[in-house]
Amino acid sequence: MHATARFQPRPSLATRLAVRGMTLVELIVVIVIIGILASVGTYSYFRYVDSAKQQAARAGIAELRKACELYRSTTGIWPNSLEELLTPAGDYQPTMKRQHLNDPWNHPYLYSNPENSDTFLLYSSGPDGNPDTEDDVREKGDEPQ
Repeated sequence: MHATARFQPRPSLATRLAVRGMTLVELIVVIVIIGILASVGTYSYFRYVDSAKQQAARAGIAELRKACELYRSTTGIWPNSLEELLTPAGDYQPTMKRQHLNDPWNHPYLYSNPENSDTFLLYSSGPDGNPDTEDDVREKGDEPQ
């Protein structure tokens, strides 16, 4: 052996693993774990968005109810439709804008006042847009029996 040859130590295990990289199985496991986390996160996100829209619909119904009560207190009668909340009538000055007449799913809020009685019905048809279905949104305490 030459006198100039030197002994080269064997690389450590950490160095060998860092140089080697990941195997295909390890890569697939990581991708599957990321996919599971993404699907759980997506499901939670859409549940949160649906809940937020239902709360926004309840808040919109409460605001429309207040506007209807203001209309009645200034004109003496309930409005025949929600559209009447947008135009002045007697001493009533509108406080609502047209976009407030639609729920978070961009469907019009539903309003009925049978024969101008002392009560009225006000609710959202919910995500499906069909009235009188399970997903209708009403104010708390105003759900049908």
